[in-house]
Amino acid sequence: MAGTSVTVIDTGLAPESFSPGGTVSEMTVVLEDGADPDAARDNVSDVLGGDFTVLTADEVWAKTQESISSILDMVNTFLLIFVFLALGIGIFIIANTFRISVRQRQKEFALLRAVGAAPSQVFVVVFVQAIIIRLIGSFVGVIAGQGLILLIRWGLEAWGMPLDADLIMTPSIIITSIIIGVIVTVIAALLPARSAALTFLIEAMRETSGATEKPLTVRTIIGGTIVALGVAAFAAGALRAMDPAGTLLGVGALFIIVGLVVMTPTLVGPAVAVLGWPFRRISPILGKVASESTKASPRKTASTASALMIGVALVATGATLATSMKASLSDITDSAIQADLVSMTNLPISDPSVGVERMEQVDGVASVDTSVDTGRAMIPGEQPAPAYVVSMSDYAVDALALVFVEGDMTAFTDGNLAIHESFADSQDVGLGDTISLLGADGAPVEFEISAIVSTEIIMTEMYVSEDVFSTPQLNGINTAVILIDVADGYDITEVKEEVIASVDDLYVYQIFDKDDLAGMIGQSIDMVLTMLYALLGLSIVIAALGIVNTLSLSVADRTREIGLLRAIGLSKRGVRGSIVIESIIISVLGAAIGIVVGVPVAIGLTTYLADDADAIFAIPWGTLGIILLLAIIVGALASILPARRAARLDVLEAIATE
Repeated sequence: MAGTSVTVIDTGLAPESFSPGGTVSEMTVVLEDGADPDAARDNVSDVLGGDFTVLTADEVWAKTQESISSILDMVNTFLLIFVFLALGIGIFIIANTFRISVRQRQKEFALLRAVGAAPSQVFVVVFVQAIIIRLIGSFVGVIAGQGLILLIRWGLEAWGMPLDADLIMTPSIIITSIIIGVIVTVIAALLPARSAALTFLIEAMRETSGATEKPLTVRTIIGGTIVALGVAAFAAGALRAMDPAGTLLGVGALFIIVGLVVMTPTLVGPAVAVLGWPFRRISPILGKVASESTKASPRKTASTASALMIGVALVATGATLATSMKASLSDITDSAIQADLVSMTNLPISDPSVGVERMEQVDGVASVDTSVDTGRAMIPGEQPAPAYVVSMSDYAVDALALVFVEGDMTAFTDGNLAIHESFADSQDVGLGDTISLLGADGAPVEFEISAIVSTEIIMTEMYVSEDVFSTPQLNGINTAVILIDVADGYDITEVKEEVIASVDDLYVYQIFDKDDLAGMIGQSIDMVLTMLYALLGLSIVIAALGIVNTLSLSVADRTREIGLLRAIGLSKRGVRGSIVIESIIISVLGAAIGIVVGVPVAIGLTTYLADDADAIFAIPWGTLGIILLLAIIVGALASILPARRAARLDVLEAIATE
């Protein structure tokens, strides 16, 4: 699989380097032909005794699949978020399309009413039209989706990651996709169809088609109220002022976005006055025409901008949250790790003595601490529960900045133990209480809690001294980290390179300084962020298609207006320019609102995730600037076809259009 490194080690070198004591963590048993795996498993288990776990190959494969499935569940959740985002943007585009279509056909609907059509019949006409278009769109979408799947498989195979599974859509996926497409259209077409059904008969007497915009007072009040409730709930969740904090946080963020979508038409006028100012300065006529056209139908402008706003809001949230997390983790790494170098292994090692001996011989290495071992103990009961225990020397306690919330170092000197504060809360235990663990002989052993600690580095349930570590019965003992101090007067970077060289033929040791650790953590965050950008980039493409669609319909809606502008002297180039400016204003409006929403939401999420710790907020100004620049580019590109169509309108025919 792409990205995987496989190291094959000689059978003589492996025990010598990684298991000097002759112990291994796993053995493979090969059966004779025709042997029953279940019976053989039981026989081997009887021979080895109860201290060993024996599994058949099928059972190992099932556990592996379970582990992979848990990872894929997270990926599926991430993809489903994108799916709902794309569907939400689709609702805006469909609703906007039918809203403009109904607006253009008001006179037609009024004539239908005048000749006897009932409101329900007009409603059905628009609604059935929406369903037919959606069925066509769904079938095309299914075909395009299958093509994308095959394209992705080709790309992964070219990258060295072959997918042998059958990647042809199943009937259930096709049917589900079409049904969801129809449901989305039903939701999006309800209000426009209702508007068409309620067309007044007086519209039939108008000389031109089209309808005037309704007042925005009620919509503004409703949207403002929803935003206010969302801000209150989000703040309460972020500060953990009320329970359940996570639910309040999510509901608050949803209310903020919904409220802004509702009240965005109210913001169109002031926003266009600001965003259109540079264009009015550069080209007073085109800037004025574009600004007035954008403000003329605030609902249409707001709906188009909202489709882009949702995608940009998530991008801004993800970018700000990732930047803040990297800043926080970098600060934690810098303050919580006092050792000059840290060594970790890319596979579990129970005895690192061979590598440690080589590290100690490097010129400039003052000390090497291998006290930080981890193992799984068992809390006795009807169903024994696992608990992870870490051993630490006095030096490791200081080097890894273990913070004593309660108690002191006596937990590491008097044969007692310390527990992490989260474990204390979950088990409802505190200072002076006792915890029982199964001892090395299988009998329960009681330990007194002498400290409650907090740490951002080695997070586990229990912490003990090296002497106490061997008291409980432990499984899966491995060295977690190796702490290396550099002698005074030596350059840390040079010593690090020499330490790496001393163990490079053992393959498993990774040597980091503080900058390396911060960079490694940052790379993991950047990888997730890249996936977010890729998926949300597709949502922005969908939103751009919505801008193209809206502007094209807008050109048809304003045919007479464009003809009159041409008649009084506006050139074809001027018509194209005004459409381009209008598109850019709409795009930047959506991006700006998305940023204004996304950054505070990310700050609230950072506060929530930090809990009681001091959160570090870092706003990625560069990324936000790129988002605004991309919004300008998206707006300019989305305007090409509508602007070309507007410039090609025949002046006389356009003036005569009703």
